[in-house]
Amino acid sequence: MGRKKLVIFIMALFFLFLYFSLFPPGLFSNIIAPVIFWVMILFITLFYPLNTVFTYVMTNFKKRKEISISTLMYFPFHLLIFSLALEKLLTLFFNYSPTFYYGEVNLAFSPFVTSGLGFLFNLLFNPSIEVLLPPYYFLSITPFAIFIALSITFLVSANIGKIFEFIRSKRLIAGVITLGLVGGTTCCLSLPTIIAFYTPLSFLAYNVISGEILTIVYFALPLIVIFSLYDLFKRSLKVKCDCK
Repeated sequence: MGRKKLVIFIMALFFLFLYFSLFPPGLFSNIIAPVIFWVMILFITLFYPLNTVFTYVMTNFKKRKEISISTLMYFPFHLLIFSLALEKLLTLFFNYSPTFYYGEVNLAFSPFVTSGLGFLFNLLFNPSIEVLLPPYYFLSITPFAIFIALSITFLVSANIGKIFEFIRSKRLIAGVITLGLVGGTTCCLSLPTIIAFYTPLSFLAYNVISGEILTIVYFALPLIVIFSLYDLFKRSLKVKCDCK
């Protein structure tokens, strides 16, 4: 897609978003408008600030297994953890811990008004694919979560690709340093966090983790990770690599 066509496409999405946002709470304002918004933001992100990253991953996706495997594995993993984190966040906000007796998949939305904080909540939490996992858990997959997961997935895959380039060029020191940096920033929530928050035996943690802290972890930490990984990838491009 050429730059001119991309700009026209993004502008069309923007006006559609504004149009559907004017509707009262319901299908158009709480489902269609947020989806259009995050599709627009994804296109802007991948074709402008992350264009180098996106091009690098897509160009090497079929040619290099480390990039294709990391992309295909990391995206569902991050989306799973992010969806569990939203479930935890909503449970803390509304002080409600449901018990499910059967599995189910639903498309849901909250009827936020599209003004003030309601406008922001509408973009962050609507719509959502609710996956019920009896007896204790449900996944809440939102367009915002998909956007974050895709952005970090491309950045992780790109950095892993550069790591393998360093290793192949026998620049092991640079490769190890880069690997350490990437390893410290690729996942917003670690395995111990999952075990602590998402098992029935962890009910004590629900009483000590505040909604404010988890809100910061859910919204701010992924953005910090994106900026950190992007900066790391840009720095790696400046390292001369004699790849074979």
